[in-house]
Amino acid sequence: MARVSPLHKVIEAGRWDEERPLGRLFLVVHAAFLDAGFAPLPHPAGKRGPIPKEAGRTASALSLRYTAPELLRRRHAQASVVLRQQVYGRKIIFYVQRGDGRPVASSWVAVDALAAGALLSGGLDATALALRRDATLMALWRGLRDALCRRAHVDLCRGNGVALEPTFVSLPGDVVLAILARVAEGVDLVRVERTCATLRRLVAEHDRELWKPRYEAAVAQASSPFDSCGSTAALSWRERYERVNSTRLSLRLARLLSSNLDNMLNRSRRCGCCNPPADPDAERRRSRVAGGWRAAARIGRVPISRGQDQEEWRHGAGTPRRNAGDCGMWIRFFSVRTGRQPQFRA
Repeated sequence: MARVSPLHKVIEAGRWDEERPLGRLFLVVHAAFLDAGFAPLPHPAGKRGPIPKEAGRTASALSLRYTAPELLRRRHAQASVVLRQQVYGRKIIFYVQRGDGRPVASSWVAVDALAAGALLSGGLDATALALRRDATLMALWRGLRDALCRRAHVDLCRGNGVALEPTFVSLPGDVVLAILARVAEGVDLVRVERTCATLRRLVAEHDRELWKPRYEAAVAQASSPFDSCGSTAALSWRERYERVNSTRLSLRLARLLSSNLDNMLNRSRRCGCCNPPADPDAERRRSRVAGGWRAAARIGRVPISRGQDQEEWRHGAGTPRRNAGDCGMWIRFFSVRTGRQPQFRA
């Protein structure tokens, strides 16, 4: 992640270690100008450099003169800007002037040199990483890039007739950050981030503000702790969120597969071909018990009674025959009520 930082575009790690704290501060300011959209201009011949050699070999070679890429072919002084500095005690006031000496309105920033030197005392990789994670260094970087460099870039383009299209990234940095913070889903924020390099850089620089709330919300919705599986101190908030989100999706998929597997197993148990063969002795005993119960309840086929035969003989063969089941039912009813069998006369 640190390899794509603006600092790696202006200096190598070996040269960074050779620079003094003041030289490192000027290198950070130079990286902010390039990150804001400026193109560097060579130092005028025959003039002394604006940075003393004691600050560092790389920093002292900077001309601190910049222009817009659309104005590189223009040679007049109005097509360029120059970074100036004024020292007041331990603070350095950085401000921007036009090439003809006119100041750029509202394009200045005050930096505590001693505090900045302490923040930039680490290696190049550690400093580039701190630009995105350390709150104090992030505030310094945003002040240099937004308040100093971008305002000067807009003023230079407008003064020379370079059209600046109204885009989302042309809004102030705090406004863009507030809009991105209201994006509901992390996947939507990733899609917005991939639209251009400016938004990718903005999201990476505000990793804590944009991704920490989403990470905490994802952990709160989870049913198991995720940080216990490994140390996440070296990970960014976005990487922590992606780890939690991927783990949560894996658990959800595992539960879904487990539920489907249980349904398949229950269905196979209900299938007749999977049941064990029935015991013939048990089936025979169940049939015998069921038959005895039917006999005790007098349920089943009832034979044609003698009374029905006599009734058919008395009324003649052409008389419609009663249903045998109905006659048997009445015979049983009569026997139960009177305690004797009915007698039929010829």
